[in-house]
Amino acid sequence: MTAFRLRLILALIGCASLAVSQTVTEKDFAKQVDDATALYRQGKVQDATVMFEMLHKINPRSSEVDAWLGFLYLRANKAPDAIPLLEAADRQRPLDLEVQIDLGNAYLMSGDLVKALEKYRIAARLNPSMFEPHYNSGTIYLRQKTYSKAVTEFTIASRLKPNDPFVQNNLGVAYDNLKMLPQAAEAFKKAADLRPDNITFAHNAGLALAKRRSPEALHYLEAALGDGTDPAIALALGDAYARAGRKADAL
Repeated sequence: MTAFRLRLILALIGCASLAVSQTVTEKDFAKQVDDATALYRQGKVQDATVMFEMLHKINPRSSEVDAWLGFLYLRANKAPDAIPLLEAADRQRPLDLEVQIDLGNAYLMSGDLVKALEKYRIAARLNPSMFEPHYNSGTIYLRQKTYSKAVTEFTIASRLKPNDPFVQNNLGVAYDNLKMLPQAAEAFKKAADLRPDNITFAHNAGLALAKRRSPEALHYLEAALGDGTDPAIALALGDAYARAGRKADAL
């Protein structure tokens, strides 16, 4: 099966501990939220997490704290912990683009594809120039084997970010499953040309072009051969060499 990849941006987690006053005025609370945000922007992710956890205990109804803490849990691969916080933030801030994206990612990481799609649709409406909601929606449709919808989403993502190799590769996967070989080969070629060092992209492009008996297949198959242990690539490359008259190489 041809590979596809999901895009989720993860942050590095450090370690530290901080103390936050448990009795604060509204002004002090806002200042501490700003301080916690500043810690994150300085790269002190664990410090920021600890501080936001304490702020959440002080005021569990703060949508800003919910959004930040949910974001930080998500980046720490704690989607089940992130979801209730992000859902609470979503109830108060339904038009917040970052909350929609983070909640969609949290649902996706938890396997709730239907809810994830819903959030990505909202995010796409809130910011039509953002490619990530379409990319992630496309990967969900690939999982669901709804390939025509995947093509639609990856085509939009490709239009918004034409030089992203993962968008092109996943578009090729969708076309390939629809038996639309010319379109699949073209998308795989774009992915491989954008990332010549990626063997998976070369593999996909080489096999797609080999199915069409295209002379271009040889270049990508050679790049995909690697250590020569993939029999599908070896056979396709041998056939490509034979068609090119390179009998010794084919043998």
